[in-house]
Amino acid sequence: MRKVLLYISLVLLFVGCIGEKNETPEDMKDVWTYPGSYEVDSVKDIQSYFDSLYHECGADIWTHNPELGESIEVWNAVKELHRYVNHERKYYPVNEVGAALRHMAFEQGYCYSHSGDDPDSVNSGEVFLFRFVEQAALHSPQLDFVTNFHAEDGKAGILYYPEWSGINPLYSFLVYKTERGYEMKTVGHKGDVIINKIFRLLDKRGRIYYLCSNNDDTIYFRQYLYGWNGETMRLLCEADSIGWERYDEGYKIVFNPDRLTWSYCLQKNGVFQKVEGTHTYKLTLDGIKSKIELAYEHIQEIEQDKKRQEYGGKAVRSATVGHLQVRLVQD
Repeated sequence: MRKVLLYISLVLLFVGCIGEKNETPEDMKDVWTYPGSYEVDSVKDIQSYFDSLYHECGADIWTHNPELGESIEVWNAVKELHRYVNHERKYYPVNEVGAALRHMAFEQGYCYSHSGDDPDSVNSGEVFLFRFVEQAALHSPQLDFVTNFHAEDGKAGILYYPEWSGINPLYSFLVYKTERGYEMKTVGHKGDVIINKIFRLLDKRGRIYYLCSNNDDTIYFRQYLYGWNGETMRLLCEADSIGWERYDEGYKIVFNPDRLTWSYCLQKNGVFQKVEGTHTYKLTLDGIKSKIELAYEHIQEIEQDKKRQEYGGKAVRSATVGHLQVRLVQD
């Protein structure tokens, strides 16, 4: 009887939601969206949930080689996740879930690479993919099963999928532990963010932060700072386009988690040393007032250069301030 009532509630939730491929019905914005847009329900009847998404809501399974059985593998992963959640199998179906997610993400990467769709829109294949990865994470017993890597404390990690080319980004997700299970948020925008490091940071008051980071090069330099309030993650600030000066001397952008700074460095005897005269950016941890900005000492140097030039001083090297886009996210 409980199973029948659950199925009826799911049908009522999704009724009238049938949409064509790439079409977003107005009354389906709750499921036609990216992970992290709303609190996800922990579904017990996994099979009925995805049957309803597929038959009633216009969600679809996009795989690159359906003729080779990839779409069948996705449905099999749904079935095995259902069995695990309902204690019909002992172990989490990590292989089945992983294969299903790879099949669906690969096809999305292929389509995005070849079509140039609006990265903010959600297609019918992504509806199924996003809702499946949410349930897979929520019911996973281990963070390792649903992430590529994680912070040292093992409570937050990154799930990443590349675009079809393999070197360009598609999706980056922050997965983190809550009392309900592992929940997730989309980091940045589709096709824009490669997150390859995550740092757990503390401020002077003991508040916990997670920095989702990439400073491997100037093109994909991205920083997203999330605060943990004991229940969920909240995006506090981000730096998603810093115009670093470009050099050919083999300089590397290095983040110092102790000083909370990014600087150009050269490696000498196995130790990275800051290159004097180059940019340094500073992360300030201060709750919702957290920010990323040009370091104070570097601003002083720039102002001194400007004053010398204004008052006819000797010719000096003028430091170029990189273009920094920072957004503070507040209620």
